[in-house]
Amino acid sequence: RSGVSEKLSDAIVQSDDTAAVVAQWQVRHPGIQYHPQPNRGKAAAMQRGIALSSGDIIFTLDADDFFLPGKLAGTVSVLQQYTKVVHVAGTARIAWADAHRPPVAEPIPPRLTGRPVNGSSLLRHFYGRNRLFGGGSTFACRTAVAKAMTWHPGIDMYTDEWMVIQALLQGDSYLLPNPLSVWWVHGGNYSGGGGEARPEKQARLRQSSSAVLNQLSAIQAPAWLLNAYRLKHDTRILAWQEAARAKTAAAVWAYTRRHLLSGQHSLCVLWHYRAFNRLCKGWW
Repeated sequence: RSGVSEKLSDAIVQSDDTAAVVAQWQVRHPGIQYHPQPNRGKAAAMQRGIALSSGDIIFTLDADDFFLPGKLAGTVSVLQQYTKVVHVAGTARIAWADAHRPPVAEPIPPRLTGRPVNGSSLLRHFYGRNRLFGGGSTFACRTAVAKAMTWHPGIDMYTDEWMVIQALLQGDSYLLPNPLSVWWVHGGNYSGGGGEARPEKQARLRQSSSAVLNQLSAIQAPAWLLNAYRLKHDTRILAWQEAARAKTAAAVWAYTRRHLLSGQHSLCVLWHYRAFNRLCKGWW
């Protein structure tokens, strides 16, 4: 064994056959432990799973995604070779339930892959371009780093992003050059279900984004990161208001004053966030 933790934490109250499926796996893999708990959201489940883990490495894997051969061995090899690397991830291969859509890989620039990269520098790259890689089912980090993370259950829908932020603030990252995780998109999951205009999804997303922003303040994140995430959060708010046809002049002016008139962001960054589109779109 490589010290990889084999503990599972399920946030779902027993309403399906999860326990029976896990029991079957435990027959073949006795090291797997199953810890059900009442549904308090993804962040609470992740926090408990990390707290229970005793191996050297934390991997995250969503229920409808899977790893490709070499994912575990490749991650372990990187962490053994580079002591300053705390986070190992990579691009995801995105596959659709629609067989007519061919799989594609997330476009990570090759210059960022296959070598250690300073975590804070990588966050600057991500948020300067309105992108984020290395989370979800591609994520792995040293258990000691994961256990040092702070949590709030309100983070919920942005748990993956929160883990990437905290890991990259603690050390170097290494993005594997080839996809070793498959992100499965179908009608029943968050990515394939669509419906960001649905009030219940909007409310949950809004709460989660606000929680991340608040937690960045709580951990005294660098000012540049706090400003970058505030731009991301406020842009999300305008986009959700557009989807619900609820954008107001007051919201547009507040966004303009905070992000366009403050001089905190370059024109290039605002362009990547489609900030100017956000001000004009959705009035009809």
